[in-house]
Amino acid sequence: MNVQQNLAIQSQAQAQVVPNGWYSIFHVASSLALDVSGEDDDAAMVFIYTGQVNQLWLVQNHGGGAWSIQNANGRFLSLRTDRGVPAPMLGSAVLCSEMQHPWMLIPDPTSPGTFRFWVPNTMLVADPPDASAATVAGLYPYDPTMIQTWRLATPAENVANPGTTTSRRAHRRSDPSITPAAYDEV
Repeated sequence: MNVQQNLAIQSQAQAQVVPNGWYSIFHVASSLALDVSGEDDDAAMVFIYTGQVNQLWLVQNHGGGAWSIQNANGRFLSLRTDRGVPAPMLGSAVLCSEMQHPWMLIPDPTSPGTFRFWVPNTMLVADPPDASAATVAGLYPYDPTMIQTWRLATPAENVANPGTTTSRRAHRRSDPSITPAAYDEV
């Protein structure tokens, strides 16, 4: 069994643990949330990490280890690698109106409840260049000794966690089951 087959099996197994639904995505090492900055246009959105939960992501399993990640406006999390970027960054994170590629969510065996973003058919993962700082996301070579992990948090978990705040503005269009009273206005 090759690396890609093994990763696909792991990602399929993760589907049993992570139901389709709306989540905040936290970078484990820094406890910062994946958020957006800029206009909501195709390939124009850069991704940043902030201390506030201002964005929910619709995470859906499509079978075969493939996942999609969308924001409240239906834009898909994607990676742009069609332009020159400084080393060691190999690509930049953007939003697209159509799913450009699927993701694999690979469980981290050393940290239950966390996972890695894997780009299928590559040896690349989505990570920030600095685990301790709010920064723009990038696409980096996979290094098992340096890999960084992510955690999914449901809206209820965000509310229960006093260390996060969530904006009603960012979520109002994302899920009708989410009540505005559950969140602080930011």
